[in-house]
Amino acid sequence: HEGVTALERALVLDPDYAEAHRWIALGHLSSWVHGMAAEEPHRALAIEHAQTAVRLDPGDAGNHWLRAYVLQHENLIDEVETV
Repeated sequence: HEGVTALERALVLDPDYAEAHRWIALGHLSSWVHGMAAEEPHRALAIEHAQTAVRLDPGDAGNHWLRAYVLQHENLIDEVETV
């Protein structure tokens, strides 16, 4: 959680920092998938930050990978666009 907190502070300085959104999404996903924290709000935050990362930097493959990974855990893999 310390890493997520540090990245959230980075977003205060630059809310459009796509990479920070990506890693925050992974932190929230890991928290609830691995049982370290309650599913909510971490599930919703993982989706939100993953979507934001892709929106802010659609050219970054890491952002797309993480969004797909989050959507897989949501059983929403059909929503992932294919290239």
